[in-house]
Amino acid sequence: MSQIIDIAAAVATELNSQIFSQAFVAQRVYWTTQRLELLTGMRVVIVPAAYERQQLSRSGKEQKDFTIDVAIQKKVANTLTEMDLLMDLVEEIHDYLNDAELIAYPTARIIEVANDPIYSEDHVKQFKVFTSLLVCSYRVLT
Repeated sequence: MSQIIDIAAAVATELNSQIFSQAFVAQRVYWTTQRLELLTGMRVVIVPAAYERQQLSRSGKEQKDFTIDVAIQKKVANTLTEMDLLMDLVEEIHDYLNDAELIAYPTARIIEVANDPIYSEDHVKQFKVFTSLLVCSYRVLT
């Protein structure tokens, strides 16, 4: 399998091995959105998003950077308390991924975890779905 798929799978495995304030099962997929009007419950998806390779030396050393998106989605009634709890969950996942070693892919080192968008106002307004995206950058040196 390709490295980016292996890293995405390792992120899903890592999230599924932990207990967070709200229960979910992370799944590796190839898209972050589905028909939002059909969404029920919590959905956490892991998506391979980008890959960049840079030659570091003439001897063949390389730096490979992989971007993995983690989308957190849940149907909401749009109450302040409900949205606050989901923002808390996003922050928990963010902080965990920022510090976690990927047991299933230990050569991938986290560079950055960005939360962009923090949540999609359009998804809440149009579909009553909270959507937040964590953009995780991992580096592998070879």
